[in-house]
Amino acid sequence: MTMTTSTLLPPPTIEYQLEKLQFYVEGRAIVIDLRGVHNLPYEVARPHVTLFYRPLGFNEADVVSVAVKAHVILGHGHGHIAPIKFTLEPYGPRSDYVRGELATVCSALRREFPADWNSGQARPLHVELRTARR
Repeated sequence: MTMTTSTLLPPPTIEYQLEKLQFYVEGRAIVIDLRGVHNLPYEVARPHVTLFYRPLGFNEADVVSVAVKAHVILGHGHGHIAPIKFTLEPYGPRSDYVRGELATVCSALRREFPADWNSGQARPLHVELRTARR
């Protein structure tokens, strides 16, 4: 079998766009909703990126403070919000790392809030997309 250049190249990276940054409480975490991302390949009911996690959980006031800070970081004020772009990189059997503008925004937000909002140590940004295989 002869190897051609095209068979040696990695698959193209797909760039996704998050049209609207929406936060909500999922269990004991504040997460970013990814359900509105066009062509995002997911099998789970509510794909999301966990921004903050702590054993005591969060409330709606915490979510509002994160949303306000996100608008400040993005410089949007009351204007139109441009799509936030990101790519995915394989992480494990069920999850992918989040890269690009979305990862940058999440990192900036994590720096703005107390360390105990992530139980002292934040996990790498990722999204669970696939269900467990048996």
